[in-house]
Amino acid sequence: MSSSSKDADSSLKSTVKPRYLILGSGSIGFALAKELRESNKLVIIVDKDEAKVETLREEGFETILGDISDPELVNNIDLKNVVAILFLSSNNEANRKGIENFKKVVNPDIQIFSRASDIINKEKMEDLGSDYVFMPSKLVASSLSRSLERAESVHRGNRLARWLKGIRDKKLAIVIHDNPDPDAISSGLALKEIAKSLGVEANILYHGRIGHQENKAFVNLLGIDLSKMEEHDPKDFDEIALIDCSIPGVNNMVPPIPM
Repeated sequence: MSSSSKDADSSLKSTVKPRYLILGSGSIGFALAKELRESNKLVIIVDKDEAKVETLREEGFETILGDISDPELVNNIDLKNVVAILFLSSNNEANRKGIENFKKVVNPDIQIFSRASDIINKEKMEDLGSDYVFMPSKLVASSLSRSLERAESVHRGNRLARWLKGIRDKKLAIVIHDNPDPDAISSGLALKEIAKSLGVEANILYHGRIGHQENKAFVNLLGIDLSKMEEHDPKDFDEIALIDCSIPGVNNMVPPIPM
């Protein structure tokens, strides 16, 4: 082969797009296929439902009619340039058989993903050679848990904003714990900036000393305005916010609340 032919062949290979083989076009398989296509990926879908296959072809997907668990299926698919095979059927047994069949012949560089309904099937699929096994219920639960954490943050933020709006044009003392560290100082500064954006004048107060050279450098380099508690009378402020303090009088100089 001439040098120019080799260069042309190399150029052609570099432009070949990777392909993803999805076995099972249920809700998860179809949703993933759409996501991949929107990311300009090439997708091959295998399903045993003739009506589904026809519909997918009408929507422009490369689709093959076949049973995931059929050992002959692997011989009917061109695996060239396939980077990942995904067994996404809701049928655990079909996915297991499919993994077993494909694992015997596919290049070890091809990653195998599979869906399992429970931990027992997950372990079985891993034993058969699946590189990544997921359980939809666990993924949904994890996603919802993260969303709930964000919801809690939004809830707390909204409550803080309402409280600050309620004391607009008043003076706020932000008291950080005695001998403050960078965490307390930065939290106090964040609250001060939020209060300022909502029309509340605030001062950051502390008692004790700022130890360690790096802590002093942190305050000095950023120009953080801190005041000693001893220089102010708590009565001069309309409201007091405690940072990294549990209650007044504990690790701070705020007068304890009378019982």
